[in-house]
This record gives sequence, structure tokens and C-alpha cells, in this order.
Amino acid sequence: MPTQLEGHQKVVSGIALPSGSNKLYSGSKNETVMICDCQFGQCMGVINLGGEVGCMIRESPWVFVGMSKFVKAWNTETNIELSLSGPIGEVYAMVVGNDLLFASTHDGSILAWKFNTATNCFDPAASLKGHTLGVVSLVVGANRLYSGSMDCTIRVWNLETFHYIQTLEEQLKL
Repeated sequence: MPTQLEGHQKVVSGIALPSGSNKLYSGSKNETVMICDCQFGQCMGVINLGGEVGCMIRESPWVFVGMSKFVKAWNTETNIELSLSGPIGEVYAMVVGNDLLFASTHDGSILAWKFNTATNCFDPAASLKGHTLGVVSLVVGANRLYSGSMDCTIRVWNLETFHYIQTLEEQLKL
């Protein structure tokens, strides 16, 4: 019988299950990340972040937590913990593609980082600007980044050059 996981006192805003792991990571607006054992349904630990979790994704071996003004990165194999600075305001969405981590924020910006194996950290790679309101959805496919925004548009970006390609908008039919 499935076990009910309890512990967050506010909205759960992100979950991540690293492949090959039995640990479920859940982030909440109560400023914590809980690590639970999926097999036994028990909480293995709570990490107090000191800020609300906006979103969370996993790209093995990494778990990324989008917060206000930075992204937390945990390597679940080596236990390395990093803070990626750069975002202005809350991080709404993240995606990994073409060996890059993308994070979008409430001001319409999209930031990109690339992992540097020599320094064991993430280096800033690009800052994409064009949306007028928060970017709440990101998808990578066919060497493109697609960003969905509260400004009711989808922007398309080239992942090799980081240049804007086009804007997709709904056309009103009269």
C-alpha cells in the first residue's frame, strides 16, 4: 500500500526523483526541501533553505532548486552543493538541454549556465531577454529553447548562438 508523505506546511512547488535513486526530493513555499525514502515512505532529512522554492528539476546526478535570486544545485552522487547567482526575483521554471541549465524568472529573463568540470562549478553562459513578463515554462528540442511567458507569447531561441529566432503569438480571429 502506498505511504502518504507528510511534512510540508505550505504549497509543494517542486519534486525531483533522480534516476537510479530511491530518494524523492520535494521543495515547498515553506522554505524547505524534504528528502524522503520512496521504498519506506519515511523522511530522511529536511534542508532549510531560508527562501521559498519556486520550482525544482533533476538532471542526474543533479537536483536543481529555483528560488528567489539564485538556483541551488546538489550533486546527489558527490554531495557537492552549489549556489548559482544571477536571477532577479523568483525562478519560475528550469530545464536542461545541450549541456546547459536554463532558469527563467518573473522579470522575463532566461539565464543559462554550463558546468565546468575543471572548476567543478557552473559558469554563466548566456542571458536571454525579450519577454515583457515572467517566463513560466521552458522546453528544449531540436537545438531550440522555447519559452512560454505571462506576456502570452512563446519565444524561440537558437541554442548554438543564443539568438532570438521568432515569437509565436495567438492571432485573434474577428
